Amino acid sequence: MDVSRRTALAGGAVVVWCLLVAVGAREIYGYSTTEGGRAATPVQWPAQSTLAHSTSRPTILMFVHPECPCSRASFSELAAVLEPDARRALVQIVFDDVGGTWDMADRVRGATRVLDRGGMEAARFGARTSGHVVVYDVSGALRYSGGITGARGHAGDNVGRRTVAKILAGDSASDLAHAVFGCAFR
Repeated sequence: MDVSRRTALAGGAVVVWCLLVAVGAREIYGYSTTEGGRAATPVQWPAQSTLAHSTSRPTILMFVHPECPCSRASFSELAAVLEPDARRALVQIVFDDVGGTWDMADRVRGATRVLDRGGMEAARFGARTSGHVVVYDVSGALRYSGGITGARGHAGDNVGRRTVAKILAGDSASDLAHAVFGCAFR
């Protein structure tokens, strides 16, 4: 095989490799930034809910799929929000089943794990995607509904985390919702 033919084949291989890398990067980015589904969250705490609601501090619920690999980032973000004082809110992490992420919830100081077999509570609060967080004030009014990560499985500064932190600090929040990134509930 002559040099020009080998050069052409090598050049073609490089072009194919670059195209594959570009397509792969696009797919990974698309997956990471695609928002999960959610339904309307009630503006008042649902009367039929069996979950505890505090009348002395905000109540935070995080709905989690037990096998969602993105949960590690969601737990990290919730722990960061609660870091100054975990007693500032009543925090419940609501699972639709026991699974791999159940034990990870222990990383969130002050949070209680709750089992919601059948997903009735998740449905009541409009959660369809793992990592969905709702915050209700002491009167039962919705203050926030959405995610607290910036992308699927990515911890770090984002609108959702900042909003929940503002609410816990007693400030008014301008962003009352943020995209939820995680696995869909069954």
